[in-house]
Amino acid sequence: MVFAIIQGVRAVKLSGQNAILPATAALLILLYLMPVAAAQSTTGLSLSNSSDSDGRAIYVEGYITGGDEVHDKTTYPIPGAIIYFIKDQQVVNQTKSNAIGYYNVVITSGTYSVVTAAAGFQTLMDEQEFKGTRTLNRQLKKVPYAGIVPYAVNPVLETSPGREAACTICVENSQLQDQYVSFGLQTPEVDGKNWAGWCPEGQMLGIRSGSQREITFMFQYNGDQRGAYVWYVLVTGGSFYAKIPVVVVVKDMPYESLDLYSNYPSRTVKAGDTARFVFSVNNGYARDKPLTLEIQKPDGWGATTGNGTLYYAARAEVASSDFWVYVPQDTPPGPYTVNLTLKGQDVSSNMLTLYLQVEGTPAYEAVIKGYKASAQGYPSINLTDGDAFDIPVRVYNDGEFPIDIMVTAEVGENWAYYMSGAPWDKITVEPGSGSDLIIRSRVPNGTTGNYTAKIYLDGGGQTKTLMALLNVTSSESPPIKSDALGGLLLAGGTAGVITVSLLATARKRRRY
Repeated sequence: MVFAIIQGVRAVKLSGQNAILPATAALLILLYLMPVAAAQSTTGLSLSNSSDSDGRAIYVEGYITGGDEVHDKTTYPIPGAIIYFIKDQQVVNQTKSNAIGYYNVVITSGTYSVVTAAAGFQTLMDEQEFKGTRTLNRQLKKVPYAGIVPYAVNPVLETSPGREAACTICVENSQLQDQYVSFGLQTPEVDGKNWAGWCPEGQMLGIRSGSQREITFMFQYNGDQRGAYVWYVLVTGGSFYAKIPVVVVVKDMPYESLDLYSNYPSRTVKAGDTARFVFSVNNGYARDKPLTLEIQKPDGWGATTGNGTLYYAARAEVASSDFWVYVPQDTPPGPYTVNLTLKGQDVSSNMLTLYLQVEGTPAYEAVIKGYKASAQGYPSINLTDGDAFDIPVRVYNDGEFPIDIMVTAEVGENWAYYMSGAPWDKITVEPGSGSDLIIRSRVPNGTTGNYTAKIYLDGGGQTKTLMALLNVTSSESPPIKSDALGGLLLAGGTAGVITVSLLATARKRRRY
């Protein structure tokens, strides 16, 4: 009989809004006759932490009704009531009842904590087992009417250790006079020492007649357990007293994680080299995390940070650390990996993989072009003071993947220089190809002597230094010595005598 009534109600509901209205009176009569689910007390609740689900999707439906007493057969539908299904510290599904108190949800099989709440009614919380599609009706007990109706706007909260959760309590005053209402908090019975609760707005409200006001309470859990806990908000106004339960589910939020990463996770090295990496961790949790670094590396290799394997990640911040990997001398050429994972209490980061390419030959070669080598084996450049000059450099990558190389230089005694072909002082050399850059500088006026130009290349896990010799002479003519000056004067005097003799001979010839 009851099954036929429920099916009839569903048929009326699905046939359209116009069909519901004519049947409203009949439905209300039928709802008075409906059996209700046995309501349990909100105290001594054991919230579900079950893992007995087999993953089957099941359909749950029912009606949420209200009465003056839990077992009162005179009931009526409650529209807008919220029903939550909680399992394994997760709110699996939630929904609201419609205008006739009907609801339906889809969940997986298992044991759930079911929480049902509505304004003006006491929250109903109990455990229910769902093995297949079933009907679950909920009957709520009305809060004793004293002209004041308090209720939780969001009776089920989700948070994580260290993160604050906010619950809004609304109080309606239908009395003919204004009313002051005071509030208190009762901590959960389980692990209450690790809970904190407070009201930023104070613990008293003045509510005018015929109006309503809201107040917000904050809850924070500072322990290490996960699960569902029940807080109680105590409401007192005149002779009125109410105890409103608020379920706080403590879990790891989906957006909370330890993200371990490196911007440059690849290095090309030779056997015997030490490769330097920098890794970072983004702590998305609301609490600081003391962590231990777990390292998976090839046998015989060395790997460490500046602080061993201990690591501390401050909450909601990004922290970085140097990480060195030593490659033994007898390591054969080839690709290798080192895996890093940060682990702490009840938390673990993702695994970061660092890649090392061990090559038998240098990862790249670099030379200074266009100048002959001196006796010391370095390119030699002859200059005079004030000369501008170029030092062309060619870098060749004989490795197996691209190499980013940082380039800096020291020319003479801190002479100014300009680098062409290396934007932001960096070049990228593709495998099997070369890249050119030019160091341009100028010898300061009045500078002479022997100097050097050093070009530093850092990339691919190795550092190279190129050097050129700069031989600078003066651009002015050499000074005249005293003996040379005497020779010049003698030569000038002789030339003058010869010139005078020639002029005298010419005059005599004109006379004859």
